[in-house]
Amino acid sequence: MREVVTVQLGRRANYLCTHFWNTQESYQTFAPDPPSLVNHDIHFRQGLGPDGAETFLPRALIYDFKAQFGTLARVNALATLMNEETDALWNGPTTRLTPVPQNQPSPYANSLLNATETVLPTPATTPFFADFASTYYHPRSLLPLSLPPSASQLSDSTNSIPTSGSRYSSQFSAFESGVDLFAARDAEVDILDEDIRLWIEECDELQAIQVFTSSDDAWSGFSSRYVERLRDELGKCCIWVWGIDNSADESFYGAHGKMSRTQKQESVTNSALAVSRLSEQASLLVPLALPKRLPSDIKLDRRVLWHTSGLLSAAMESVTISTRIKEGERVPTVQDWQDVLSGGGRRRIAALAFDSDCSLEDRSAEVQDTRMQNSDVLEDEETDIMKNLRVNLFPETNARLPARLPARNKVFARIEGFRSVVDKQGELFLVGDKLPSREGPLLERYFTPVNYPLRPTFPSIFTTDHPRPDEIPLRTSLTTSASISTWIRSIQASLKASFGEGLAGEEREHLINDLGQIAETYIEDWESADDSGYEE
Repeated sequence: MREVVTVQLGRRANYLCTHFWNTQESYQTFAPDPPSLVNHDIHFRQGLGPDGAETFLPRALIYDFKAQFGTLARVNALATLMNEETDALWNGPTTRLTPVPQNQPSPYANSLLNATETVLPTPATTPFFADFASTYYHPRSLLPLSLPPSASQLSDSTNSIPTSGSRYSSQFSAFESGVDLFAARDAEVDILDEDIRLWIEECDELQAIQVFTSSDDAWSGFSSRYVERLRDELGKCCIWVWGIDNSADESFYGAHGKMSRTQKQESVTNSALAVSRLSEQASLLVPLALPKRLPSDIKLDRRVLWHTSGLLSAAMESVTISTRIKEGERVPTVQDWQDVLSGGGRRRIAALAFDSDCSLEDRSAEVQDTRMQNSDVLEDEETDIMKNLRVNLFPETNARLPARLPARNKVFARIEGFRSVVDKQGELFLVGDKLPSREGPLLERYFTPVNYPLRPTFPSIFTTDHPRPDEIPLRTSLTTSASISTWIRSIQASLKASFGEGLAGEEREHLINDLGQIAETYIEDWESADDSGYEE
């Protein structure tokens, strides 16, 4: 069934994935409505509830500190499930939004619990990801954590991370704190055997594991060790990592959303370690960040994670929608896309971009060889619907780099997607062929006749004149290009300037060299590091 298992690590990841699961649930249809074009079996598992009713629950593992689960309590201990045999099949009870003593359900959650008129979420009523969640979860999905001894100076009696910005940051911010947390969890339960093995073993044809994590705080350390363990256990399994940086969560650093000098240095160190470790172990790493400027038709509050995670989720969900369409000759797998983007496994970092402006001539039926012969054609002369995507979600280059940079941005590979309801009888179109090329970038385009649904739980961040206010078309792209080298070099330069906060001298030098080697894979073979204007 081409299943995908999702691992969510920390606050930012859980907000983004809550939007993702709400969207997946919206695709489910029931008679007499026509069948959905989306294959639910990829991300949902089938089971039976306590009353014998059929259920579809996310294939998800949700990690965070206890206080961050809000009203999403983990009820139904493993002992309440059936015997060991049926436990493996997971035909036991399920859990939903449930009030816990220290937190009151949000108005939206209350309306679900009491089956009353829906009260829409707002920035003020979504301090936790559970406050706008509309999906059921299996008890095994909810994995609340406690701080390891090395970071347990909290007075909080529940030994869990507080919810206010700067305190959260100062008490769980370093890469090594995440490594320690992983070690503590692994020593307590054995993460592979207790947390994830059953999810994997129940899959008929596991195609990938997707991991969502923060990329520049302590969760980057946790995720690096997690992915390393997955790689050791699963060998060549496709593992995609979506890393979210602090631009998506300005409130994380306090009321003003500003980072101190020490916090900036620590963030650089965390990012450098994460890029080094994750790009080695993950099949593909997709960094996610909010650009400093957004188009005028996208309006959001950068201090509200419900808003910013919604934007990131819409782009991530849209760029991968083609892999979730029901079986057909042209439906790609995550592994197919990894092969296209990675260049034989050499380049494991990709950039995500999208656009909500789809007021362009529809060219979904144009079937042609779109393999470009050189990057000048792709960058300067492209006239199709994907020419200009206005929102680049790849992290911006912050460090001061030498003025003499590569003359052009070499594009190695790109996956482009256009989702829009053009024809109710439409199919998924693959425009172009997946052909090997040594001379130019490899380009695949997909059209999916499914608009992005704007659920009641989704913030009103898109200003659109689309005829149906509850859905919008979107264009997306995933790209590997030489600009990724520039970003890695900027992290390298920042690491040198900050003297590697928290790193010993030898470890710092080793990390700087690792980043340089990763950056080299995104520079054209004929272009040396000296020619590109960088110095080691």
